[in-house]
Amino acid sequence: MFLGKGALCLGLGSLLHAEEPEPVFVMHPKAEELLDFHCYSCHEEGEEKGDIRLDNMSELSTSARLDLFNKMQEQVYLGEMPPKKKEQPTSREQKALLSWLSGELKVHNASTLEDKIRYPEYGNYVDHTKLFSGEIQEKAYTPVRRFLVSPQIFIERVNAVFKLQGRGKQRSFYGVTNPIILPDHAGVRYYDNGILDGGHLLMMLTNADWISAKQIRPARVKKGELKAKEYANPKDKWSPPKTPDAFEKIILKDSEPSESEMEFAIHAQFDCVLQRDATEGELRDHLKLLKSSIELGGNTEGLRQMLMSVLLKSEFMYRQEFGSGTVDAAGRKMLSPREASYAISYALSDGNPDPVLVKAAESGQLESREDFHREVTRLLEDEKMFLAEGAPSLNGKNLRSHQVTHPKVNRFFREFFGYPNMVKVFKDIKRSDGFYQNAGRGTAGTAGQVINEAD
Repeated sequence: MFLGKGALCLGLGSLLHAEEPEPVFVMHPKAEELLDFHCYSCHEEGEEKGDIRLDNMSELSTSARLDLFNKMQEQVYLGEMPPKKKEQPTSREQKALLSWLSGELKVHNASTLEDKIRYPEYGNYVDHTKLFSGEIQEKAYTPVRRFLVSPQIFIERVNAVFKLQGRGKQRSFYGVTNPIILPDHAGVRYYDNGILDGGHLLMMLTNADWISAKQIRPARVKKGELKAKEYANPKDKWSPPKTPDAFEKIILKDSEPSESEMEFAIHAQFDCVLQRDATEGELRDHLKLLKSSIELGGNTEGLRQMLMSVLLKSEFMYRQEFGSGTVDAAGRKMLSPREASYAISYALSDGNPDPVLVKAAESGQLESREDFHREVTRLLEDEKMFLAEGAPSLNGKNLRSHQVTHPKVNRFFREFFGYPNMVKVFKDIKRSDGFYQNAGRGTAGTAGQVINEAD
């Protein structure tokens, strides 16, 4: 049925009149007393320090008042207010004020503090007395999760695609953009709150195009499709030493490859990218793609389309920890052996599990706390496997990072405490009678040595 403009406006008007008025805000007497004693002197009319005024809450709109309450709750909870030089509220008074603020915010489901304190940088604000009092009876656990790999793990995964090891590993690849960017502030910087977004996906597509082309380049040169010195970009002349046999067989073949050869190539790419065979479903889907791509574009280009499709799987960018096995009395279950092998390896390094760890996972020897302890101890005691520069990203003309046995472990402390930033702000020259000098001013400097000592 058609409604004229008047009828439509009348209908909207009736909807608008149906809204309930905002409840009247009433300040709790105890909260008023605490704010008057501890806060108003710095946050009342004419004394709005930090542009915060607290003596006119009843005049604010609900939205503005809730925004103010969130700021107040965070400052009181974190102990930032009142300032340290001012008289502090007692523990009971602080709890009373927080209880009032929390209650006001809860009515509108508007509190933001609970989300913030879940982040690792707020870990030290946990009530340590309560934490270690024994009153918390819940068993410790980690939520089921999948989270983006770190920038360093991402580069190691690209190296793994090309089966590069030892000195053959690359610190970066000309045609690969690292899509993972971590904050540069001190503290815990890598945790499980990142998700793939549009920017990541665009980079993944560009990266997959470059990686797949490099994977098959040696075989294309061997067949004569490319000349050995022929490069699309003169600045990008890197090439892996060889193309995997499963891919080379398809490229060198003049006729269409057999189904078994295609399946072999699919499993080979899953091994390169994800260090596992394709599942039955994955094999079926990628076999269909490979057949149609070869039919349309020939062996070489058809194969490359399949290689790209595996490189674009989200598992290449994510760490997965879903757990397996039986659930214990507290509702928890252990990581699967494969997940545990990656968790252990990534805790102590940026690389994929070493052969011993892989074998332990495949042979049922990575299923208990004792198994985890054995492998962690083995890797920690190995002073050669991971030996490398502690922070090569800081290397420059006048400063070079020294070698450490476990760069990943060392990097955690560097990031958490932030002391490598000393090279930027070292100002101890006068006190040291000119002996200490800032690296980057025409000298190797001694700030770097202090960083080595901290390591």
